[in-house]
This record gives sequence, C-alpha cells and structure tokens, in this order.
Amino acid sequence: MEGKLPSSEHSKPILDDTNEENRLGQKFDVSLFEFFVVVRVLRDRPPAHCIVKVDSFSLLQQEDQFELTEFIVGDYSWVLSVYPNGNKDENGDGHLSLHVTRTGKFNFGTPVSALLRFFVYDQIRENYLIVSDLMEKCFHAMKIRGGISKVLPLGTFNDASNGFLVKDCCIFGAELLLINVSNWFVSRGGGFYIGCGNPDFIPLSDLHDPLKGYLVDDTIIIEVSIEVMVKQIDMEKEKWF
Repeated sequence: MEGKLPSSEHSKPILDDTNEENRLGQKFDVSLFEFFVVVRVLRDRPPAHCIVKVDSFSLLQQEDQFELTEFIVGDYSWVLSVYPNGNKDENGDGHLSLHVTRTGKFNFGTPVSALLRFFVYDQIRENYLIVSDLMEKCFHAMKIRGGISKVLPLGTFNDASNGFLVKDCCIFGAELLLINVSNWFVSRGGGFYIGCGNPDFIPLSDLHDPLKGYLVDDTIIIEVSIEVMVKQIDMEKEKWF
C-alpha cells in the first residue's frame, strides 16, 4: 500500500537529504529542482521489471560503481547499477545512488524516453521505499545512463534499524515507464484535454473476430490502471512525512 512515510517509535527518518544526523521533523535543505522532481512513497508490491538481492554489500563499497543485473523493458536491454558511496559526478556524495544504463545497439533517429522508479526494500517493515524521478530521461547514443544520485543518505541507508541494510544484505529494484511520443494525444470534444494512451491499441479486425474473445454479445470489458504518486509535505513547518 502506498502512502506517506510512517512516523512511529520503531521507525527512523529516511528522507534527511543533507544531514545524516537529522531526525524526523527537523528542517533540512533540498534544491527546488529536486523538491519538485523526486518523490518518495512506500509500497508493498515488489518492482515489476527488476529486483536483485545483494548479500555482501560491504564488498561493493570498495567500488565506485557496481553493475547489479541486466533486465529487459520495452524490447530494450538495461543494466541496474549502484554507486555505494554516491555518484560524486552528479552531486551524490554522501548518498546512495542508483542508475540504469541502456545497452545494445542504438538507432540515432529513435531515442528512448523513460520515467525512472527505484526501489529499496525495508527488511524490517517488509515494504519498499520507492524513489521516483518525475522528469523523463532521454536515452540515446550520446547519453545511455540516467538515475537518481540522492536516493538515500548513506548514514540512513547503513543504519540497520531503518531496515535497508541488515546483516550486510540489501535489496534493490527498478521500474521504467517508457514514453513514446506517438502515445500522447489531444482531444477537443467539448473541451481541451491532453492525455497518454495507445491510439493503435488493437486492430479492429481482431476486436471483432469472435475467435479472439474480445467482443462477446456486443460487450467489451476494458480495465485501466492509474497509479498516482504524491509527496506529502507540511508546507507551514517545512517537514517531510
């Protein structure tokens, strides 16, 4: 279940972006850019595209970057990588950084845009912290990597009581929402709307084919799933929840 981060005697802050000694409710600074672009929520459901368990994370901390696993999304190959000491080239020093890299051959005329969502499993509360970048990343021959440099402060991640790194074990994951420009449409029926969909979802010949089973007794069942992610902030007290 997604929602705001729990506040209880059993949980410690996981969103202190600048001071590893901060505690829940204390003020801390973030850039306006990151403030509006990156959101953090909790979810019970595991990531759909990639999940990997690291049994000896301390060994990775000897490396600047480590490739965890390869996975497929949208007919493209991707590699999930972790910067155990932070991606210093992108202002991630002192934080856990997670990135994905597109691999394989590239067509210069067809860049791929995606929204990135990274997961860190809380082994105590048995749910996932999701850190999502709401600004799409464009992958092409000149830019094959994208990610979030400040997923968690290292002090927060390394504290076993927070559940992310327990007995040198941690679990990471990733989901990618690929964005195709052809999937965006504009409707002006009684108003002006903009949305995302697939104008060529299914051929009409398949829809009306009785052997396909889509249309039975002049009835068709369509299901739509929309996942809304928000970051709840007490603007008056400048606290994260």
